[in-house]
Amino acid sequence: MTVYYDTLPLDYLEVTNPPSAVIRNITTADSIVLTISTSSSGDGGNWTRVLSSVTGCTLTPTTGANGTVTTITPSAGATSYAVIFRTSAEAGFWYGRISGNISSGNPDTTPDQFTFTDQTNVPLSSVRTSNTITVSGIDTATNISITGGEYSLNGGATWTSSSGTGNIANGQTVIVRHTSSASYSTATNTTLTIGGVSDTFTSTTLAFVSDTTPDQFTFTDQTSVPLSSVRTSNTITISGINAATNISITGGEYSLNGGTSWSSTSGTGTISNGQQIIVRHTSSGSYSTATNTTLTVGGVSDTFTSTTLAAPAPDTTPDQFTFTDQTNVPVSSVRTSNTITISGINAATNISITGGEYSLNGGSTWTSSTGTGTISNGQQIIVRHTSSASYNTAVNTVLTVGGVSDTFTSTTAAAAAPTYSASNLSINEGASGSVTVTTTNVTNGTTLYWTVNATTADVPTLSGSFTINSNSGSFTISAIADLITEGVETYTISVRTGSISGPIVAESTLTINDTSVPTGGQYGLQVFNSSGALILDISSRLPRFVMSGLTSTIASGASTNITVTDMQNTDNWLVFAIDSDVNRTSFIAYTITKNNGFFTITNSMAETTASFYYWVFRS
Repeated sequence: MTVYYDTLPLDYLEVTNPPSAVIRNITTADSIVLTISTSSSGDGGNWTRVLSSVTGCTLTPTTGANGTVTTITPSAGATSYAVIFRTSAEAGFWYGRISGNISSGNPDTTPDQFTFTDQTNVPLSSVRTSNTITVSGIDTATNISITGGEYSLNGGATWTSSSGTGNIANGQTVIVRHTSSASYSTATNTTLTIGGVSDTFTSTTLAFVSDTTPDQFTFTDQTSVPLSSVRTSNTITISGINAATNISITGGEYSLNGGTSWSSTSGTGTISNGQQIIVRHTSSGSYSTATNTTLTVGGVSDTFTSTTLAAPAPDTTPDQFTFTDQTNVPVSSVRTSNTITISGINAATNISITGGEYSLNGGSTWTSSTGTGTISNGQQIIVRHTSSASYNTAVNTVLTVGGVSDTFTSTTAAAAAPTYSASNLSINEGASGSVTVTTTNVTNGTTLYWTVNATTADVPTLSGSFTINSNSGSFTISAIADLITEGVETYTISVRTGSISGPIVAESTLTINDTSVPTGGQYGLQVFNSSGALILDISSRLPRFVMSGLTSTIASGASTNITVTDMQNTDNWLVFAIDSDVNRTSFIAYTITKNNGFFTITNSMAETTASFYYWVFRS
C-alpha cells in the first residue's frame, strides 16, 4: 500500500480548507492505528475527521483530545479512500502531526536474503558452527526449517534439527551447526530456509597429509621390584598421527588396547592413532639389576625399565613348618609324612634329620645321614620311617632346617582283642591225636597252655604247652590202652594263657573210644575135661554185664559208694574190682559190700590211697 501523511500549518480559517491528513490506497485487509497530535499557539486542540467517501472506512473514535489513538477500519469492498482530519477550532495558528502504524492484512513474510560464511580446511569429525545472521524485511512471524544440521535462535542453548518448521520474527538472530565429515577434502552442507529464502552453510575438511610420527610417549619406570617377577608398564595412548605406523619392541612384549595377546617379535607391526599400548617383561633374577624394554612407534621410542630391589641381609631361618602326625598305623609299616615347603629364607640353609630319612622335591633319593645337607627357599621335603613293631607305640623323626625343627610321629594301633578256638579230638584207646588251636591277633611266638580233665588211667599226660605262629598252633593227646571195658569216655580240653592254671580262653571235647571189650558183651561158664568133653555147663545162667567204671581216689581205710539201679544183696549180683595202678607192687587190699541199690568199696591198704576199676554183672 502507499500511505501519505500530509501535514499543513493550521493558518487557514476557512472551513472548506482545514488542516488535513490523507491516507490513500488502503485495502479492506488493512488495519491502521493512528495517533493524532496537534500543537498551536492558539486555543483548541481537539480534532474530528471527515471521510472522503461514505464507503471508505470507519474511524473509532471519531473525536478525541490531543494524543488520542484511533483505529481506521476499511469498509467492505473499498479499494481506496482518503481520510481528512481537522481540528475543531478554526481560529488561531495551528500546527499538527498525524503518526501511526499500518499492519497489512497481506503481511510481508519474505525476509531479506541472508548469507552464511563457508568454512574450509576444518578438522575431521569436528562440530562446526556458522556465523550469526539476523532476520530482516518481514512484518510478521514466518516459517523456519533446516536440513543437514541444527539451528539455535538468539544465542540460546536449545538446538533444533527437526525436518518440520518453526517460526521466527523480524530482528531475531540464527546460528546453525553440523559435524564435519570424517573424510578428508569432503564438504558437509546445512541449509536453512526462512520464509522461502535459503542459504547453505558448508564446511569442507582439510586435505589428507600423511603423518606417521606420533607425539612423544613416556613409560613410568619401576624400582625395588621383586626378583623374577612379571612387570607391566603404565598404559600409553598413541596420538599425533593420521595413518597407521610401524611398532616394534626389544627386550619384552606389548599388548594393544588391553587385549590378551602379547607380541614380542623383533619385526614390526602397525598401530593407529588413539590405540593404547602396554609393555611387560620379567624382572631380573638378581638384586639391584635393571631390565629394559624399548618400544618404538613411527620412529619415536621410550624405554620401560624395572630395577630389582637391593639384596637383603642373608636370612637362613625358615618359617615354622609342621608335619601331620599319624595314629593307628599298622605295626612295622613304612610311614611317609605330608610334604612341607621351605619358606622365609633368602639363602641356602642347613638340613638334618634324626630317627628317619628325608627326600627333596619328590625325588627318589632318601637321606638319613646325621650330618647336614643344604636346602633353598621354595624346596619341598618329605620324611619317612618304619612304624614300631609293637602295638600302641610311637616312632619319632625330627627334621631340622636352619635351626627350626618339627617332629613327624607315627603311633601304631592298639592291639586288637585276640580270639581262640580249639578243635575236638576223638581217639581210640592206645592212640594219639592232635588238637589244633586257631587264633587271631596273637603275636608270633606266644606260648599257650592246655589241660584235660581226665585221669592218668585214661590219659597219661593231662597238661602241656605249645607255641602260636601265624595265628595257629597244636598239641598231642594220647589215650591208655587198658583192658577194662568202660564204654565211650568224654573229657574237656581247656586252652589257657599264662600257665596250666591260667584263664581258659577256649575249650573242646576229647572223646576216647573203648576198644577193650565190645560194649554189652556177656560172660558164661563151661568146663571141659582134658579130652575136650564138656563136663560142666552153666551157660543157662550166663551173667549179663551191667556196668563198669573207675572210682575216685579213696584214702586208706575209707570207702566210696557206687550206685547201681535195681541192685540187691543176693547171689544174682556179682561185683569185681582191681587197683587202677597196675604198676603197684605193694600189698593190695580192699573189700566189696553189696547193698540194695549200691555197693561199697573200702580201701584196706594202710597208708596208701588208691582208685579202683570195677565191673558189675547180673545173672
